[in-house]
Amino acid sequence: MITPRVLNNGSKSMDLTCSLPIDTRFLDTRGCEFDAIEALHDLKGNPESNTGAIQPEESADMTWVYRIPGSATPGKWVFVDLGDGSLGQTDYAGIQL
Repeated sequence: MITPRVLNNGSKSMDLTCSLPIDTRFLDTRGCEFDAIEALHDLKGNPESNTGAIQPEESADMTWVYRIPGSATPGKWVFVDLGDGSLGQTDYAGIQL
């Protein structure tokens, strides 16, 4: 589980619980990538899907939960802002865990 505070420093609203505009992955030390669970909007404290968009200059706490096997060793949490919906964007930023 990763719970950062997200600041929308863009010019449009961001709906964090409906996948885009932020794509995230959890990586283990072997480089295996794990996706977040589907129902992020159901997690207590997360913005509601489609109605809880973070407006420009606003921030919110957001929790991402991943299904990771017990044998995996945490490596990095990586994310990319796909703000314009460009799925070809691959410049992920990462936080070492």
